[in-house]
Amino acid sequence: MVRLSAVRHAALALAVAVALGAWMPAYAQGRQSTVEQLKAMVQQQAAEISQLQKRVTELESRATPAHAAAAQPAASRSAIDRLQTDVTQLKAAQASQAGSSIRWKSNGIGFSSPDGRNTMNLTGRIQYDVSNTDGSNDDALNIHGTEVRRLRLGVDGTFDEWLGYRMQFDIANNKVAVRYAYLNVATKVGGNELAIFAGNKKNDRGLDGTTSTNNLWFMEANTVSNAIIPAQGSYGLGLSTALYGASHNWHASLSVTDGTMSQSSGQSGNPTYAVRAHWNPYLTKTAMVHLGAWGFHENFDRANQQVFDSVNIATHFAGVKVRGPQIPNADSSSGYGFEVAGFAGPVAVAGEYGRRIIQQRQGAGGSSTDYDAWSASLSWFLTGETTPYSSKTGVWGRPRIHSAVGDGGMGAFELVARYDKLDLNNSLLFVGGTGHGATLGLNWYLNEHSRLMFDWIHWTTDNPTGSFTGRDSGNTVGARAQVTF
Repeated sequence: MVRLSAVRHAALALAVAVALGAWMPAYAQGRQSTVEQLKAMVQQQAAEISQLQKRVTELESRATPAHAAAAQPAASRSAIDRLQTDVTQLKAAQASQAGSSIRWKSNGIGFSSPDGRNTMNLTGRIQYDVSNTDGSNDDALNIHGTEVRRLRLGVDGTFDEWLGYRMQFDIANNKVAVRYAYLNVATKVGGNELAIFAGNKKNDRGLDGTTSTNNLWFMEANTVSNAIIPAQGSYGLGLSTALYGASHNWHASLSVTDGTMSQSSGQSGNPTYAVRAHWNPYLTKTAMVHLGAWGFHENFDRANQQVFDSVNIATHFAGVKVRGPQIPNADSSSGYGFEVAGFAGPVAVAGEYGRRIIQQRQGAGGSSTDYDAWSASLSWFLTGETTPYSSKTGVWGRPRIHSAVGDGGMGAFELVARYDKLDLNNSLLFVGGTGHGATLGLNWYLNEHSRLMFDWIHWTTDNPTGSFTGRDSGNTVGARAQVTF
């Protein structure tokens, strides 16, 4: 039974999201007011230019003929020159304001130079979560509470049209973490787009693993994304490149990273090599088929060779985990996975499988173990929206709402379901846990920038290590209020 306090927390989350969702149209109205102010400013400047031009003409008409110019008072000529300079400056300022632009885009608040060659977008996201767990045999897991899951601010854009940049910071839990910090360039190769990135960015790894957390169907990514992952995590610091098909129905990427933004200086990283590719053999505006595959290999530094993974199988706050084995003296790790997905109108399905193999150093025994993860999910927009998807990069996107709450509509409703399975116990020497979870959820999109998420997860774990061992099961209810720009 869900506790009353969790219901109160959920009500608070609902109030926050509705308030933030209602703010969007208010912002649009304020933005229109700003545009009117700018128009008035330009008109005022035009009047000033006209007055100054008249003054210049008047002063020049008083000047003597050319043969007597030398006798003209110096003060009069100086006044004319000053007024002409003022006219020139005002005209330049007016032209600059007319060409520059401030606009609200789907990916943030955008600024651009008059010629459009320099741009900057301000982006951000707020994800406020409520969670309640009941039914576990481990009393430490029967908890409820709230957290700010993500609180991010960032900028991205271009310099001189060809050099791109992106920076993004997460300040949730009063800790600053750099998520993105890179420069990129793009060019055409045989009609296809080639992009090169230098810096820290999210790894291209799996359908759920690569999709932005703004656009996932559930509050948390699936077990394939959370378990079949290199030691550096979801982000890596290094070089990467991606080739996008001219028809935007396939892509292939390659990255070489060696460390993270949080890594201390004077310490070696874990060199990691990763690839991913996807292809849409069938693609229209209202339907598609997605096929994908990916893999990575990492070499562990001797100072960082202890491997121990603990994977969430419910909400982030709940702390329900499948505990992996402790693997000392690890030498390397390899992972791979496969993706299949598709949608037809408002209905979409997706399935993923992944495996990670961890190899111990020969001097420590040379044994190995592996992890396996599976996930299958379903999405259905009850209000008829087409499932959002980017065929260029092979990830889920943001839906276009037919009737937003701020426009007098009721928004969009999405019903989702998922089954996850995780097996970290594939070695007699390195014994880990197993688990699975079934999730039923409902997402309410107030508009394209805000949504409420409700997930119910029934989970089962079997952990041979930790403070509670053996088989356990329970129910976790989670809710999220999300605003993105």
